Amino acid sequence: LLRGLAVGSITFLVASGFSLIFGLLDVLNLAHGTLFMIGAYIGWTVVVRPDTFVDLLTPLALIVSGFTLGNVFPLLSNRMRFGSSLKRFLPWVLILVSVLVFAYVLPKYPIAMWNVENYGQSPVTFSFMADSGARLPVQPAAFTEISMPLALIGLLLASVIGAFGISLFDNTPHAVRLSWKSFVGIAVVLVIAIVGMVFNDSLTAGLLALNSNWLFVIAVLVGIACALVGVGLFATAPNAPRQPGGDDALTALLGGGPSSDEGTSETGYRSPLDDRRFLDAGMEGVRIDEEEYDQRVNGEEPDILEPADANNPVDPMTGEPYSNRVMESFAQLRETFPDNDLIPRRMTPQERAEREQRNNEILALNTLIAQGSASAEQINEYYDHQMKSYADRQELLDYVLERRRDQMSPEVLEQYEKVRTMNEQQTEVLQQQRQRALQRIGASSP
Repeated sequence: LLRGLAVGSITFLVASGFSLIFGLLDVLNLAHGTLFMIGAYIGWTVVVRPDTFVDLLTPLALIVSGFTLGNVFPLLSNRMRFGSSLKRFLPWVLILVSVLVFAYVLPKYPIAMWNVENYGQSPVTFSFMADSGARLPVQPAAFTEISMPLALIGLLLASVIGAFGISLFDNTPHAVRLSWKSFVGIAVVLVIAIVGMVFNDSLTAGLLALNSNWLFVIAVLVGIACALVGVGLFATAPNAPRQPGGDDALTALLGGGPSSDEGTSETGYRSPLDDRRFLDAGMEGVRIDEEEYDQRVNGEEPDILEPADANNPVDPMTGEPYSNRVMESFAQLRETFPDNDLIPRRMTPQERAEREQRNNEILALNTLIAQGSASAEQINEYYDHQMKSYADRQELLDYVLERRRDQMSPEVLEQYEKVRTMNEQQTEVLQQQRQRALQRIGASSP
């Protein structure tokens, strides 16, 4: 039963991987074999050498710990004022320090593992004995070259310093509000690391006493846990991309994260064009004092807030409703572009419900296209909707560049040009995807 479950699971993973990646992205990914090999080796090690798995649990958890603070690093970097020269070199210095600490601690960290120079302690011998239902005696690893507290603190600091250094390569501003949720990840990882270190001998003895069936189940659970850790690290990354919603504010149009009537989450993709001072280039009369702007981005209450109605759309940069003065400027902009759906506007509850229903319909069309069961009319409806969003964004980008190109600094102009180019490329990709979807059902392109 377990062998059939293992073979069936591998077959399902291979099939689903090819189906999802090729079906949705039209990319033939042949890297599955490498990933399966790594996973199989980890699972086999858990079954044959559970003591090695227990010894690796703590250092691996500590290496990952720094990357769970993805919500904290943007706020920390925003509060630290660096010169241009220091800003260029600091990420590399921090990463170098992290590598040096890892290079000092990891070789001294006690890990029971194979000895390829001794055939009696080689993987071949352990595997043969495990297949025979017996186990070779193992010598537990002990802290002799480095103390336990020093190893724990060193790996933790190296991980945090390295992760912070990597985060500094992202120069885009982020609106982040700290809460207890920002520290749940590192708390869980530290608990795992401390338990694995303090109860190392007990966990090893318990695993060695289990039969192969239970070790197989644990190996499967380890694989699931690794997958969840990967998903968690991606979710907490400070610049994880998010797709714009239907009522995006102007900041989202020009490359930023979405806004909504319900508010924004604590993390999300933020480009430099989210900054209200970038938007000033295209909206006359809309100015926010820099001190007030910094207070709102950092989650502090400014001394004076402009009036804002409760039904105003949410500013994705601050998580607060746009002020009435800003909404008046949006209304003037909408007079210039009456058909642009991405300019924020006030909506009644009925209009919000209709917008939500339309979004659900578009999502259903996307599912039908991915399954290959959509009609030509449904395919064209879906891609017309998607391309309208990019056309609206392009319209506003051209408007800003036409009006203020000569007044922009080279850095701001470069950011606008990059977003404009990416918008054009994405439009071409959507058109190619439409053609391929229509060709699959034997229909002609419009």
